[in-house]
Amino acid sequence: MNRKIDVDLFDFPTREEMLPLLKESPLYSYNLKKEIFERGKLSSLHQAFNYPITVSDLTVSLNNRIFQANLSYAYVSFYFRRGIPDELDSLMNLTNKQFTNRMHFQHHTDALFQRIFTALDLLGQIVFHYYDLEQPHKNKISPTFKKVVKILDKKDKELSKKLSEIKDCDEFMEASRVRNDIVHNNPPYNAHFAQEKHPSGITASGTHYYSSQKLMGIMDNLLKVVRRIFEVVATHIQNKKELAEKK
Repeated sequence: MNRKIDVDLFDFPTREEMLPLLKESPLYSYNLKKEIFERGKLSSLHQAFNYPITVSDLTVSLNNRIFQANLSYAYVSFYFRRGIPDELDSLMNLTNKQFTNRMHFQHHTDALFQRIFTALDLLGQIVFHYYDLEQPHKNKISPTFKKVVKILDKKDKELSKKLSEIKDCDEFMEASRVRNDIVHNNPPYNAHFAQEKHPSGITASGTHYYSSQKLMGIMDNLLKVVRRIFEVVATHIQNKKELAEKK
């Protein structure tokens, strides 16, 4: 039976409600320091002028994205905790208030994935410039984080290996699939028919759907993994600088 659903588009949390949730983000208060990427030897006058400006701009953009992602996290936490009983068999029985919570939750979920993966790509660009990496085939498009991790192997195998291990962990892989579906396919919070090919070669068909509780867990894990990525890069580069100074 069809019924009219009234969604409150302007039902927002107060400042007092948001601040505690903001502080719960795994990335809360984190800032990547541009000083980490300072270089003592620059190959040319052109690079000496452009490199500091480029890294400074990229670092500012990255930290802005981190702040925005933390804000999105606070919003998804707020609407999630207000109640979204959205397991697949309950979607037809949501109240107007629950539909409102679910709609806002989905909106800020999209924003969080977009912002956090953009921050990762910005980190990739900083690393790209720091190591003087070159893209294959003279690609003029800014390299993604995943691309940088791959080509970094030529300049720093140890860091490339560390980042590859994190990038290939289950939590990051699952978050990457969600992000890809949000951007390119059918978001997993919309129930839809899908086919999935398993490593065994068997293709399974069925309804693909993630509840808000499942997505909340994926987002929590994603922010923890991303913080780890930032810290691994910063610590690795700082340690290499300290070792070089001792020689």
